[in-house]
Amino acid sequence: MGAHELGPPPPPQEAAILGGMVLWLVVVAIVLSATLILGLSLGPLKTAANVGTIRLFAYIQYAAAALLAALRLLGKA
Repeated sequence: MGAHELGPPPPPQEAAILGGMVLWLVVVAIVLSATLILGLSLGPLKTAANVGTIRLFAYIQYAAAALLAALRLLGKA
């Protein structure tokens, strides 16, 4: 299958909209991952020796999601 059979690329405006939607999906995925990690660290893993490190990973993920969302809202991402 050649590239010409796939059709023309989307117009720039459509590509920007799709890119923005994908970024929001990434933000949601990061938040869900952080929530799962935090939930596990407050539940079944709360007695683990390195529970503080596990929670730190969740907090870092929340910060990354917030940063991506803020940059998207400001039009920088």
